[in-house]
Amino acid sequence: MESPLVLGATVAAAAWSGRFLIGAWQAFKARPVVPRVQRFYKGGFEQKMTRREAALILGVRESAVMEKIKEAHRRVMVANHPDAGGSHYLASKINEAKEVMSGKTKATPSAGSICLSSTLPERCFHSSPNYSLIPSPTISNKNKNLFFKTFPFLSSQKPNFTSSLHCSHPLSQIMDLDNKDRESRSLFDFLSQKAYTPPSWASLLNPIPSHIFSLGHLPTPIHKWNLPNLPTNTEVYLKRDDLSGMQLSGNKVRKLEFLMADAVAQGADCIITIGGIQSNHCRATAVAAKYLNLDCYVILRTSKVVVDKDPGLTGNLLVERLVGANVQLISKEEYAQIGSVNLTNDLKEKLVKEGRKPYVIPVGGSNSLGTWGYIEAVREIEQQVQATAGRIKFDDIVVACGSGGTIAGLSLGSWLGTLKAKVHAFAVCDDPDYFYNYVQDLIDGLKAVVDSHDIVNIQNAKGLGYAINTSEELKFVKEIAAATGVVLDPVYSGKAAYGMMKDMAENPKNWEGRKVLFIHTGGLLGLFDKVDQMSSLVENWGRMEVHESVPRKDGKKRIVGYAAKFELEPELFTGQNSLGSRRTCL
Repeated sequence: MESPLVLGATVAAAAWSGRFLIGAWQAFKARPVVPRVQRFYKGGFEQKMTRREAALILGVRESAVMEKIKEAHRRVMVANHPDAGGSHYLASKINEAKEVMSGKTKATPSAGSICLSSTLPERCFHSSPNYSLIPSPTISNKNKNLFFKTFPFLSSQKPNFTSSLHCSHPLSQIMDLDNKDRESRSLFDFLSQKAYTPPSWASLLNPIPSHIFSLGHLPTPIHKWNLPNLPTNTEVYLKRDDLSGMQLSGNKVRKLEFLMADAVAQGADCIITIGGIQSNHCRATAVAAKYLNLDCYVILRTSKVVVDKDPGLTGNLLVERLVGANVQLISKEEYAQIGSVNLTNDLKEKLVKEGRKPYVIPVGGSNSLGTWGYIEAVREIEQQVQATAGRIKFDDIVVACGSGGTIAGLSLGSWLGTLKAKVHAFAVCDDPDYFYNYVQDLIDGLKAVVDSHDIVNIQNAKGLGYAINTSEELKFVKEIAAATGVVLDPVYSGKAAYGMMKDMAENPKNWEGRKVLFIHTGGLLGLFDKVDQMSSLVENWGRMEVHESVPRKDGKKRIVGYAAKFELEPELFTGQNSLGSRRTCL
């Protein structure tokens, strides 16, 4: 039998041990939480991205199938997208990880990681709160150049901007790097190819373009358009896509940025496209192709009366022929019988037999890939609206519709994004039903589950027909130019603006108190094809009458025409009272 002393010692030891264990457990629970990922992924990016690193970035296994890679890419991109507070640098790394995992891009040195890691400490960037696996350089620099060039257009005030940076490295060094990086991009961005990151709200569309060529001078400005006879409290603003460039002006540039990138990616050595005799799209395509050292073949639809004659050098034709485009004419009747797709495919087969590698761009650049041009434009408009600090919110967007790609991108982007503006399209060719179906096909091609009738209102504005104008339409173009200084083209924006103003006059209640954004899609060169019709509208000229007392010069640069004054006051011209004593200046 154990003694009371031994029993008491045992109980005391047990109590002391229990107290110690409880304290140790409480200390363990209160310890700082260290992310487990830090054990194997310490932050920063390697100069050469490996498959291992790409898998860690996307949060998948190295052996993951393509479907899981795409799903993970979309999830991570949404969480770390620049529009959601992430950074453009991080977005580019996420895209690079997807390409490495999919085998499209081999592990290569990253320019961004080389620049940053060689200048900043390894642990400079903290982990993103949205996605703990990835150290995120969350530099918030909301497109200061874009803000500067938007609503301040035609205004007397310029906004001030500040940069918000979140980094453990000294602020001055980060700002210096950021400014230098922006300067280099602004100097050499034009005609460069770069990886494309879609807006966060469009990241579930499929397929998403991987690259884009910088062809336009973007962003284009927005300013108030002081149109006469507007409904009560209605304000109209103008998005100047006609200022996206001279040779490449208009809405076609935005589509071509994606289409030309795809052509280059496929190894094309020439471009084929098709349109009307004064097609803005064909002219822009010819210029873009030459910029990228590609040949261009344009099939132009014209009257059967002149199809066998030299098409001339008017308007868009002049630019096309100057840049060396191969122009092939087809009559309107043949075009209607054969169709644009068969015509371009026929030319493609001929070129393939000659050993060429042609890339076909459809009418107006309007396919699902080209639609991304105006999905991206919606992001641009969103950023311009955000720059007004809530002072402007558009209720409606109005635009011309000629091939369907522009309105598909605008309506889908406005529906998916934050604009939520009602899109009104004025069809300048074909009927609304045709465009509802065509836009639906483009939307379906991007896997967007929405009915075209629900996101865009299409009205008929073709009048006498495509590129055919009534005297009233041309008079309207002239009056708007005289009243506001904005020159509209007669084929697209002219007819759309005419249709908009007509609808406002007939249904003013539908527009009262609304803020409307009109998209000017360019096409100024098309006016030169209408000079004969417009000559009677612009007769504000006459020979200048110059009074005989105004000084003149003869062929020897001597002042003449003072005969009358000389007879009255000859001393003013001789310096003396006698003509014979000094040579005059007559």
